[in-house]
Amino acid sequence: MAASRQREWMIGALEGVPSIVFLALWRSGVDLQITGWTGSILAAALLIGFRRYRQPNDSIVLGINLHLLIATPLIEAVYRLGGADLAPTLIAAAQSGLLVSIFAVGAAQTVLSPRGYIGDAALAPRRRRLYSLALLTATAAAAAWSLANHGNALLAFALPLMALFALRRFLIARAQDRSDNPALALAATPVADVD
Repeated sequence: MAASRQREWMIGALEGVPSIVFLALWRSGVDLQITGWTGSILAAALLIGFRRYRQPNDSIVLGINLHLLIATPLIEAVYRLGGADLAPTLIAAAQSGLLVSIFAVGAAQTVLSPRGYIGDAALAPRRRRLYSLALLTATAAAAAWSLANHGNALLAFALPLMALFALRRFLIARAQDRSDNPALALAATPVADVD
């Protein structure tokens, strides 16, 4: 059991590499174009690798990585097609749109994925749908918060993302506690009539 949790932790850490590298480059003052392409290429490599080895993605990090994958090529295409005056607006929209991207991915996962947006196939279908919808509602609120606070990176991105990760872990832990606790399982079991 410990080895699988260590493997899960390592995969989770690996999945965050594109974001970590992007943030490190962005905050250290590296050219935004280089920073964006680095994040985009790392996200593409990671998504291809996860797909190749049939590794499930963390639902929130998947939204972040897809955002990294798409934002820079889209901004570059608009710039090269004559929209140089739109580039600053698109850059600002890309920054503010991170949580919107996560919401879009979460909505798609809620409807299309057997793991749901909560990302846990072991949950009963009804609970998986309920928890996915709860996380999706929180993501919608976080996206609205991010758009309203787009001038402050800590308020716009860091706090809402930390809250979403914490909520997801809490909901999964809650479901595991309910399934692991015999007293809760016994309390939920209907009592048969005894003659």
